[in-house]
Amino acid sequence: MDGDDEHGRNGQIVTFVPVIMAKKKASQFKRKATQSAGKKNEKKHNPFEVHINRVKHDVIGRKNKNDIGLPGISRAKAVKKREKTLLQEYKHSYKSNVFLDRRIGEHNPRMDPEKKIALRTAAEKKRQFSKKSLFNLNDDEELTHGGLVLNDTNINDRIQNSDDEDDNMLDAKFVKEQHFGGGLFTKRGASEDTDKPKSKKEWIDDMIAESKKKKAESRKEKDEQYEAVAKLDSELQTFMKLMASQTLTDDDKDKAKKSGEFRDYDSLVRELEFDRSGKARAVEKLKTPEQLIKEERDRLLALEAERVRRMKGEKVKENTKSYSADDLDDGFMIEGDDNYHVSYKDGKILTTASQEEMDQGERDEEEGEKEEDTENMGEEDDDEGDGANDDENDDDDESDKYSDILEDSASEEEDNDIQTVKNKTSKSMNDPQKKERMEAAKKEIPYTFEVPQDYDAFWCLLENRSPSDVNIILDRMITCNHTTLGATNKDKCDDIFAYLLQTLHMLTDVDSDSPITSISGMEYVDAIIPHLYTLTHLSQANSAKSFLQVLDEKHADCSNMKFKRYPLANTFVFLKIGGMLFPPSDFIHPVMTPVLTFLTHLLGQARVATKREVTAALFTAHLLLEYLSASKRFVPELMNLFNGLLYMAIPDQNKAHLPLSPPFKRSSPAAMLLVLESEVAEYTESKLPFRSLNSDEDDLDDEFKINIIYKVIKSIKQLCCCWSEVPSVHSILTPTYQLLKHFHLELYPTCVRESVQKLLASIEHLQTQGLVPLVKEEKKPVTIAMMEPAIEKIIDGKLKRHGTKEYLEKQRLLHKLKRERKGARREIQQDNVFMARQKLAETLQRDAERAKKMRQIMSELQLQEGEVKKMKKK
Repeated sequence: MDGDDEHGRNGQIVTFVPVIMAKKKASQFKRKATQSAGKKNEKKHNPFEVHINRVKHDVIGRKNKNDIGLPGISRAKAVKKREKTLLQEYKHSYKSNVFLDRRIGEHNPRMDPEKKIALRTAAEKKRQFSKKSLFNLNDDEELTHGGLVLNDTNINDRIQNSDDEDDNMLDAKFVKEQHFGGGLFTKRGASEDTDKPKSKKEWIDDMIAESKKKKAESRKEKDEQYEAVAKLDSELQTFMKLMASQTLTDDDKDKAKKSGEFRDYDSLVRELEFDRSGKARAVEKLKTPEQLIKEERDRLLALEAERVRRMKGEKVKENTKSYSADDLDDGFMIEGDDNYHVSYKDGKILTTASQEEMDQGERDEEEGEKEEDTENMGEEDDDEGDGANDDENDDDDESDKYSDILEDSASEEEDNDIQTVKNKTSKSMNDPQKKERMEAAKKEIPYTFEVPQDYDAFWCLLENRSPSDVNIILDRMITCNHTTLGATNKDKCDDIFAYLLQTLHMLTDVDSDSPITSISGMEYVDAIIPHLYTLTHLSQANSAKSFLQVLDEKHADCSNMKFKRYPLANTFVFLKIGGMLFPPSDFIHPVMTPVLTFLTHLLGQARVATKREVTAALFTAHLLLEYLSASKRFVPELMNLFNGLLYMAIPDQNKAHLPLSPPFKRSSPAAMLLVLESEVAEYTESKLPFRSLNSDEDDLDDEFKINIIYKVIKSIKQLCCCWSEVPSVHSILTPTYQLLKHFHLELYPTCVRESVQKLLASIEHLQTQGLVPLVKEEKKPVTIAMMEPAIEKIIDGKLKRHGTKEYLEKQRLLHKLKRERKGARREIQQDNVFMARQKLAETLQRDAERAKKMRQIMSELQLQEGEVKKMKKK
């Protein structure tokens, strides 16, 4: 049983247990083997090279990675790294002969070799193809003939062959038989009719006839071929037209079938050449403003020279027509026969004009000549007696007689010339038409003007001139002295601008001096303002400076009165011109900002108690509203003025509860200034005259009051549209709404009632929009600071930092930046030390080589010296 147990159940145990023990021993053996291998592979450091970092506070269980350092090994690694990088860069720092491989794909390891070869081949072919001849200047030109390029293969089909190329029309068989080795040298030289051979002349005649026949047939064949090709081209155009005719009508298709729409280029060019409708006429180039100004100045100079000649009584040359080479004189007509007989007098040819003058002079001299003839009769008889005695000496004195005749004729010519001039002057003085022309020329406005040196001379140019004449004078003066025509003209234009500002001040003054007494000075303002605008564009900086000087003077005058009254028209003219010359929409402008400030001072401080002041206040508000329409800036003085004018039109005695702000007063007599006295049924809107700004009339009629109220309501409507985007617009218009509610509309006409109702509706619509109430921003409640010590917990030897996530991240980055900066500084110092050591080694090496060479040289010199001494001893 025991044996069975051992071999039975126990046998199973015996066989199982050894297997488990074997696995456990194998695993232990492997672990020990790896540990022993790790110990063998572990490098043993020199204990003298190991640096131990001591820890002040050692904590049990804490692992420290930096407890042991190897400064020698780290230094060696750093040196090797610098030798591979920094030293190599230093060695190549002064070398420029670096080879750069610029082959395509050489630096791209992923590119296939076949693709590299293909790209390089394509680049080389492109480079060779792009080469052009250095001395061929017509590389890019393509020569054409008959509309085809000369390098076209079908060019021979369009060009007819010349006589030199006629041989190409003959076939090879004919040339072989007749030209080379044929003809008389062939055995078959006899004709078909007779057995006699042909003579040389007959053979040549037959050969010429046959050649001409062959050439004619060949030429005819080529002509037929050319016509066939041209016909195919035309049919192809028609076919292309039909193919693209999806949107064409049936009529267009039929028309395209009959005749192609495409026309030949040459025929179109010829049609345009002979076209006289102007379709192919070249358009003149647009001229620059400088060129236009120069041409205008030249034209004025020519007109002025012509006027001066007319003033002197000289004849003005008529403008002769200039003929061009293409002028065919289609409209030429023979008006009459202008031929005249040529006549001479005193050896000079007489023209038609001189003939008339001479005839007039002869008529004047006839009477005097008759008297001279009667006196000289006796003298002539005496001369005849003397002449009879001297017949023998005629031949000797012939030359003297001719000389006397020449002298007499010369003297007569001089006398005739003097007499002709006298006659001309007398005739010109007596000619009434010429006098009229001279007077008319003197009365004309000169075409050129120089800028006067002072204002008095400038005013003399405008005296006794109408507004249209003043406009012409200023236009011509600016044109002749334009800034583009000379460097000094800029100062002249600035002087003109200053003169015009002074002229406006004088014309709009109460006691103004008008150029013409019968014409008001206000009518000249419209003629001057456009020229101010032109001068402002020519010199903006100086124009602004001059305008600001005038504005400062006007502001100083109002400041002396403490803005208690509205100024006169000569001040409002400049306030109006400011917005016309300079942009009022800018937020800050060197000219318009003072203008707007001036207007707001007037509205906020000046009183309104008379008709002139009401007109001036409304004109000031109109200017300010015009300037604010673009920028939509809020001005409280503007709304306050309209509320004050509405307050003056309310007839209630107990209106103390209605809103009113200074400069308007509740207890003043002007509080009822615009109240209507009676009911008005009809009303027609009219403009307020600008002259009323200078008049002190105190009488206010109902028509004027209604006109003022109607204009105020229209202005408030414009303000509603202008300030509709302002968040507090309903608060701004609340006082206006209250005043309109207390308005007595029974006395006003229908148009005023309707406008007031519309204004109330628009204000109510703006009030319904409302404002979003201000709500304080929600925040977490802040705890009250307690007087307790700040206890900070230290976990794992690290101080816990408090703060927001962004603050902690910032501190972490700053700490990291500080560490990196220290590391970079340390690396730079070590690089400098390495380079200094390298340079020192190179210096020592050079010194050693130099010392070695010096020793060699000295040894050689000593040997030579010794040899020399030996030679001397011998």
